Amino acid sequence: MIQPWLRLRSVALATFVLAAFGQSQAAQTNYTGNGNGFLLVGAYDSGDSGERYTQLVLESRYSVFQILVPNLKAGDLLFITAEGEGTTERNTNTEIVSKLTWESGSGGTTGTEISEENGENADLDEHHHKMHQTGMFRIPDGTPDGATRYVSWVWGAFDGTQTPNYLDVNQDYGRLLVLHYRPNA
Repeated sequence: MIQPWLRLRSVALATFVLAAFGQSQAAQTNYTGNGNGFLLVGAYDSGDSGERYTQLVLESRYSVFQILVPNLKAGDLLFITAEGEGTTERNTNTEIVSKLTWESGSGGTTGTEISEENGENADLDEHHHKMHQTGMFRIPDGTPDGATRYVSWVWGAFDGTQTPNYLDVNQDYGRLLVLHYRPNA
């Protein structure tokens, strides 16, 4: 079940972006109007306990949250919002990076970037590090009608010079939500 506050935040983001997309690229893409030309195909939620890992070994990347999105068609739009929390017990800064990716297989971390990888530093004073990421993705031309793909929120943590050499992924503190829209023909 999608939490009402998260759905409202995602719908607001999607409405804003659809309006901007429809107005700025209507001539190039044949999308009409200011967002009125789109239909919601599906809303997918990893759930409040959707974390796939409890710890990340430093110097590696992991698909911490993942959603399988069915019934895709070239030209569809995906709006993604994600939030999660990591904890460090380290006595030095730990760089935490994340990105949203489009993957053909489960657990992938190197697929097409939906949002560019970005990073932040977590330190012992902060202890619990909350992260948020959003993105919009147009399903590429050539994608077969009815295709199924994964949206992954990929995390990495770096600074292998200290111990412990891991980042805790806090459980039940995050989720991944995908809204799937299709242009109204």
